[in-house]
Amino acid sequence: MMSSAKASLGENGTHAWICSASSSMCMTGAEKENGSDVPATFAQRERRGGAGTFQAAAMKSILWYESVDERMPLEPVAFAYDYMMRAGRVDHERLRRQNPEFAARVEKLRERA
Repeated sequence: MMSSAKASLGENGTHAWICSASSSMCMTGAEKENGSDVPATFAQRERRGGAGTFQAAAMKSILWYESVDERMPLEPVAFAYDYMMRAGRVDHERLRRQNPEFAARVEKLRERA
């Protein structure tokens, strides 16, 4: 898999780099706001709250699509389940509440494995 990185201009002219070669994400450019204070940089990221959560889910989804070819041999139910779980924003209990029939099919598939 080829590594690719993209930068986007953030607040106050800082740059945030997202590396999509693996599950890692890296940030740089916060020095304009925090200098070399790494804890302050991460605290700033935590304060951004919802946007960071959304971006983390988006990155997980991107990584899922980058390796979708590894999932193609899955049975349709297993593939659909893996797709729904890709970003980590839906768990099995939530799926069971929202779609008990599908959750039961997944559970039956797991029993056979």
